[in-house]
Amino acid sequence: MEISNRLLELRKRNGMSQEKLADALGVSRQAVSKWESGQTTPDLNKITQISSIFHVSTDYLILGKEEIHVEEKVSDENTPEKKQKQVAIICMGAGIVILCILPLLAKLYQGYEFEKWGQCFTSASEYILRWPLLGITLLGGVLFLMGIVKLVKIYVKEK
Repeated sequence: MEISNRLLELRKRNGMSQEKLADALGVSRQAVSKWESGQTTPDLNKITQISSIFHVSTDYLILGKEEIHVEEKVSDENTPEKKQKQVAIICMGAGIVILCILPLLAKLYQGYEFEKWGQCFTSASEYILRWPLLGITLLGGVLFLMGIVKLVKIYVKEK
């Protein structure tokens, strides 16, 4: 089967007129008619647009290889479980980053307090459990724990 026949079949299967397909591609109805009759062949840009409109691969359009539905492939890769894992990992990662930069923030806050008041704690780590760094510490810990709990729930559910 030629590209012309595959294009005609896809258009009819999707209940689309030549006019509607032409509008979607930004070409004339006559151009679509010539493609379907085999008088001319669409250029590469139009082939990629056609594959996107009909949710088929360009290999199918050009070579007639087995039809691959692009929607199905994408939906397999983005399952709700995979998205939940990604969210859990992002939470854990954000928590780890926040907890890792706490010593730097404490040291900076120690310097700020010394400049402002002329005195400060001798150890910067004492600021981690005092406001305002306490809020950041809690945020990092909560994000990290949320990620762990979410991952444990996902893995328990899978087994």
